[in-house]
Formats: sequence, C-alpha cells, structure tokens
Amino acid sequence: MTYMKLGDRIRKCREQKDMSQEDLGKAIGQTQQTIAAIEDGTIENPRRLKKIAEALGVTEAYLRFGESPSREDEERFTEAQFLVEQFLISHRKSLTLRDKFLVVSRLYLHMKRCNQVTASDADVKRAFMGL
Repeated sequence: MTYMKLGDRIRKCREQKDMSQEDLGKAIGQTQQTIAAIEDGTIENPRRLKKIAEALGVTEAYLRFGESPSREDEERFTEAQFLVEQFLISHRKSLTLRDKFLVVSRLYLHMKRCNQVTASDADVKRAFMGL
C-alpha cells in the first residue's frame, strides 16, 4: 500500500472534481501558487484546510489522515480538537512545549483507542507542529 501525504490527497480530490489548482485557490481565497505549494508538500499544515475540505467535498480528517469517519465521529473529533485548541490557547503562556505535546499526544492516543483515528505518529507530529 502506498502512503499518501496530505498534498497528495488534496491533488487527488481536486483532480477527481476536475478542478485546476487555480479553481481551488479561487474557491478558498488563495493563489494557484499556494495550492501548488500545499500539494507538493512545501506547505505541510495549511491554515485553510477546512475551506479546502469543504471545496473538495471531503472531511478534514480525510485530507489529514486518509480516512473517512462517519459524520458523528467527525463532529466528535472536531469538538475534541476545538476543546484542546482552546485549552492550549488559554494556557499558552503557562504551558511548556512538552506539556502541549503531552496534551495533544494523550488526545491522539485516546482517539486511536476509540478507533476514531488511525494516523501515524509522524502525522501527529506534523499536526502538532502546526499548533
């Protein structure tokens, strides 16, 4: 099985919808060059991933991790992600980088145990670096 990165999944979805990089860029308010940088991996953690997912008709989880959770699982994941992000934002000055990593790692492990994500450790590290 070939491992696909985020940019590869975005390219695949874009091509399946017969969209050019320029079309996708216009749909999310970005340039063709930005979409090209995302697809080739130069930009590993795009800030507008939610808009990209919406424009392509897929979930953020699919683009990040290559899986398609149920709508209910997607909502639970989004809520948990939001709560963790709010916690990290509100405590950003008092938490060390190590503490932040522990919070994200424990959330990831819990979700993995619940079969809500099957991302690799490398995917989690890449996602964490975007915080």
